[in-house]
Amino acid sequence: MKNVKLLAIASFLLVVIFNLFILRADLATDGDQVLAIPDLRMHYSGSIIYREYFDRIDANAVPQMIKALAWDYVYPLVYATFFFSVGLLLFSPGRYRRIYQVAVVAAPLFDYAENSLHIYLLNSLPARHIGLANIMGLFTSAKWLMILFIALSIVLALLKKLRSKLQ
Repeated sequence: MKNVKLLAIASFLLVVIFNLFILRADLATDGDQVLAIPDLRMHYSGSIIYREYFDRIDANAVPQMIKALAWDYVYPLVYATFFFSVGLLLFSPGRYRRIYQVAVVAAPLFDYAENSLHIYLLNSLPARHIGLANIMGLFTSAKWLMILFIALSIVLALLKKLRSKLQ
């Protein structure tokens, strides 16, 4: 259990470092305005994400954007490690822990699928693949639904532990 606590602390620190110093939401500009990357949204359609993001990207910026997005392949391992270790600390073995762990594994898989499509669509510019952008939006939504389930599970487990200590 001590090793799991150390893993939770170390992975939490990495999550903080990634969010504060490594990951960038402002990978591109259209000359006037910073364009936020799509995976920060809960959902989007292919036509909307092209209009608001892909169509506004300067083609010269694409190689640099792809290099910056490489960190987005490491980050899912970091947050999944944190969520997994927290789940081991909070949940007793059983059905709910297994469901929680499925969500912890599913979230980064959806994130990887989303990231792969993001890079493919960037490399395809100026061609437009609305169908693939729609699928990318579905992966983004699925990722955020898994993360929401994980976060709510953690909050509820902490409240349950707090309530039992107060009684």
